[in-house]
Amino acid sequence: MAPTKATTKTTKAVSKTPAKANSVLVPESILKKRRTLEVVKAKKAEAVVAAKKHSLKVKQIAFKSAEKYVKEYRSIEKQNVLLRRQAKAVGNFYVPAEAKIAFVVRIRGIIGVSPKVRKILKLFRLTQIQNGVFVKLNKATINMLRLVEPFIAYGYPNLKSTRELIYKRGFGKINKQRIALTDNSLVEKVLGKFGIICIEDLIHEVFTCGPHFKEAANFLWPFQLSSPNGGYTQKLLHFAEGGDHGNRGEEINKFIKQILPVAIPPVAKTYDDDDVDMGGSTSAWHDMHNHDLMICMLQRNVQCELEGLRKMLHIQAMEVKWRGIAHQQADEIRYLPMPTGMDSMAQDESSDLKKAVAEKDKAIELLRNELRQALQLALVHEEDLATALDQREKEEQWRGMVEAQNRQLQDRLTQESQAKADMQATLVSVLQHNAPPMPPAHENVDAVRATPICAPKLQLNKQPPSSIPSHPGPHPQASAHGGTSIKNQFTTATVPSWK
Repeated sequence: MAPTKATTKTTKAVSKTPAKANSVLVPESILKKRRTLEVVKAKKAEAVVAAKKHSLKVKQIAFKSAEKYVKEYRSIEKQNVLLRRQAKAVGNFYVPAEAKIAFVVRIRGIIGVSPKVRKILKLFRLTQIQNGVFVKLNKATINMLRLVEPFIAYGYPNLKSTRELIYKRGFGKINKQRIALTDNSLVEKVLGKFGIICIEDLIHEVFTCGPHFKEAANFLWPFQLSSPNGGYTQKLLHFAEGGDHGNRGEEINKFIKQILPVAIPPVAKTYDDDDVDMGGSTSAWHDMHNHDLMICMLQRNVQCELEGLRKMLHIQAMEVKWRGIAHQQADEIRYLPMPTGMDSMAQDESSDLKKAVAEKDKAIELLRNELRQALQLALVHEEDLATALDQREKEEQWRGMVEAQNRQLQDRLTQESQAKADMQATLVSVLQHNAPPMPPAHENVDAVRATPICAPKLQLNKQPPSSIPSHPGPHPQASAHGGTSIKNQFTTATVPSWK
C-alpha cells in the first residue's frame, strides 16, 4: 500500500506546477493596449469594407453621370449644326451663344506695374508667370481682363482642353494644401455637398459654368503650366497684331496644347485590402504614387501594343495560309473537266446579264433625255418669264408717264376753272358796286312800278389790235375821273361812279 501513496503524492505535485505557471499576472496596461488594438483593427476592417462599398457606388454614379454628360454634349453639338444649316438654307447666318468662361494664363511679370494691375492679378490668383485659372465671364471680369490684358493671354476653351487641363495638371485645395486629384474621394470630400462627387462632375460644372462654378473654380489650385513649345513670339504685341497677349478667342485651345505636356492622365486610385486612405497624405507620397501610376500605365500600353502586334502577325499568317489554300483549290478547279451543259448555261446567263445591262442603259438614256427636255423647257419658261417681266416693267413705266400727264392736265383745268371763277367773282362785285340806288318807299305801289329805272351809260373805247394784251387782266383799276374801268382782251369800259 505504501507505493500507491507515493504515486498519489507525485501526481499531486505534478498537477500543482502548471497551476503556478497559469497564475502569472499580466499588467493592466498591456491588456488595455490589446483591447484598443483589437478595436482599431475592427474599425479598420469596417472602414475598408465601407470604403469598398462606397467606391463601387461612386464608380457607378460616375459612369452614369459621364454617359449623361456625353449625351448632353452631343445633343448641344447636333442642335448647333441643325441651327447653322437652317440659317444657311434661308440665307442667314447662325451666331452661336457667347462664351460663359475663359481660361486666363499670365505671360509677363509685374515689375514697374501699377498697383491696380497687381491687385487684379492677385484677385485672379495669377501670382506667378505661366499660372492659369478658369474665370466666369461677366461685366466685372471682362473689364478687369481688359485692364490687365498686356500681361495675360486668355480665350474660350472647349471641352477637350478643359478635360485635359483638369486631368493632366489638376490639383485641389484640400485643407489649404495642394494635392493632386488622383481619386474621386478627394473631390467628394470638398465638393460633395454641392453634388460634385467625381472629376467628370467637376469638369461639367466648370465647362458649363453651372450654379456652383465659384466653388469648383476655387477648389482647383491655379494651374502651373509650362512655357509653349518654341517660346513666345512677341509678348509686347497684341495677338491680333501678331503678338502673344490679349484675347485669343477659340485659338486658346492651340495655345493650351503647346503649354500642356504629352503625358498620361492620372488614373483614379482603387482601394485594396491593405491600402486605405485614412486622411492626410503628403505631397511626396502623391509624387511617388503618380510615378508608380505612370510606370503601370506605360507597362500596360507596352503590353497592349505587343498584343496588337501579335494579333496582326497571327492575322497575316492566317491570310498567307488561306491564300495558299485558295491558290491550290483554284489550280485544282482549273484542271477539272467542264461538265456537259455548263458552258451553254453560262453563255445563257451571260447573255441574260448583257440584256439586263442593255435595258438598264436604255432606261438611263431615256431618263437623261427626259431630264434634258425638262431643262430646255425650264430655260424657255425662264426666258418667257424674263420677257414678261420686261414688258410689265415697260407697261408700269408708261402707266406712270400717262398718270403724270393726266395730273398735269387736271392741274391746268383746275387753274383755268379757278381763273374763270375769279373773273366771275370780280364781275359780280363790280356790278354790285355800280348798281343804282333803291328809290324811296312810296305808298302807292303803282307809282313805284311806273317809275323808270335809269341804267348807267357805258362808253366803249375800242383799241387797235396791237394794243390787245396777250392774257386777260381781270383786276379792276380806278380811272382818272373817279370812275371804275374794266379791262378785257378786246374792250375797255369806263363806268361812271354813282354819287
